[in-house]
Amino acid sequence: MEESDPENVTLITADASKHYDLIYKMFVEKFSQSAPMPVALGATPEDMDKFFKQIVDNTLTQNNSILAYIGEKCVGFALNFIETEPKKSNINPEEDFDGDLTEEIAKNHWGNFPANAIAAMMSESSKNFEYYIPDSKKFFKLRILYVDPEQTGKGIGTKLVAKCIVIAKMNECDHLITIAAAAASAHGFKVVREIPVSAYKQNEKQIFSNLPDGCKNVKLMILKI
Repeated sequence: MEESDPENVTLITADASKHYDLIYKMFVEKFSQSAPMPVALGATPEDMDKFFKQIVDNTLTQNNSILAYIGEKCVGFALNFIETEPKKSNINPEEDFDGDLTEEIAKNHWGNFPANAIAAMMSESSKNFEYYIPDSKKFFKLRILYVDPEQTGKGIGTKLVAKCIVIAKMNECDHLITIAAAAASAHGFKVVREIPVSAYKQNEKQIFSNLPDGCKNVKLMILKI
């Protein structure tokens, strides 16, 4: 599936057999050096390799992710998946929040502090999010949204999110969920949970500080379709 617009941004459906290496390389080499949290923790591409590979592997098992091109150059992507059997949760995440990530980081799933800390933060931020969509039968998760820093200001992120919504509707999803995607705010997403970045700690010390984009909160955002 391919579509283009007057600004020469072409969107195509990611195909693991054709695009896996491209996405994996961009994610590890570029996203790790431009996304606020890896940058704030001084993460190297090698630090994020194992964790990011798992995300690519998990999302590309379905054909719901999107690549953005200008000419022959890939300038962004949205890594997505559809959950057809949502869990149910009656636990209010606000009442169950634990910003102390010490124990989870110590499990050392990913072999280094930056990856362990970011993975733990993402897990805690989305924990029991099903509480907010109790009647969901099928939801679309926008896991990662990336735009090449050299191409910002061209609306590429907004176009990617708009395409995610189209795919979610085509697949008869009832909700679209994402975390901290600024572009999502232009499409009517509701912020159902907002967590101060300063709340995440290890051994009582703040993990993330002075994020380069000035972000103060992690936002869980949901669009009812």
